[in-house]
Amino acid sequence: MLLRRLYSPTLGYLCYVILINPVGRCFTRGELINIADICTRHDLIICADEIHCDILLDQFSYLPIATLSPEIAKRCIMLMAPSKTW
Repeated sequence: MLLRRLYSPTLGYLCYVILINPVGRCFTRGELINIADICTRHDLIICADEIHCDILLDQFSYLPIATLSPEIAKRCIMLMAPSKTW
């Protein structure tokens, strides 16, 4: 996985963006678990840019990474803005 290869001991947090446009896709549960495992293993804070999480195509469903477990929620900073999608 690319994320494992990009890790550096000087890294303090991981910021990821829900890649909505142009395909309306978001991370799967399995992908989020992989991200969370890497961040837990390396004690990284997760900064999740989920501002466009409401813009999805029908075949995709949105799952916030902070809902995976209480431990993951404690290390998350969620970026949300209802003005972006409403």
